[in-house]
Amino acid sequence: MSTMKITNAAQPVPPDLALTTHKNDARVDSRLLANHLGNQHRPVMVLITKYGESFSSFGKVLFEKASSLDSLTGQRERFALLNEDQAFFLLTMSRNNDRVVALKVKLIQAFSEARRIAD
Repeated sequence: MSTMKITNAAQPVPPDLALTTHKNDARVDSRLLANHLGNQHRPVMVLITKYGESFSSFGKVLFEKASSLDSLTGQRERFALLNEDQAFFLLTMSRNNDRVVALKVKLIQAFSEARRIAD
């Protein structure tokens, strides 16, 4: 199994980790995860595509297209909206370091809060 190379691992994890809801199911944007990992989005999408069958075993992977978060020209990019299990599966492909562990904590807190609000 491939692991993601984490760049800028010494930088702190960005403070916000916003989830979105799709049909009452909390999801996280793959672009946001890549940003929190200090990684480019492309390698994250390569992993999601390469291991698509494994990701799908945790539910349907939702793909969407929207303007790139860092594009000055409004170029559209494909991204995934991952459910909780899919997001954690993605994080298992990352080597643990302070940044990745901090992201795991934030992700657990975000999904926990989403469940609390839904109840």
